[in-house]
Amino acid sequence: MATMTTGPESVIRRPISREELAELLDVSPRTIEKYDREGRIRTILIGNKKRIPPSEVARIVEEGI
Repeated sequence: MATMTTGPESVIRRPISREELAELLDVSPRTIEKYDREGRIRTILIGNKKRIPPSEVARIVEEGI
């Protein structure tokens, strides 16, 4: 699970997987994969795995997808 603090200053400190984002948002991993394909979320490649950078996680939490 992603490292977070409580309160409005909640911060993700490292890029997280699509599965971790799905858990955070209480949606299915397939939904996150769909949003990724549609360009609704920004992902980065680390090695051969897609990750969501902390700034994108913050945007999604604040603004929604």
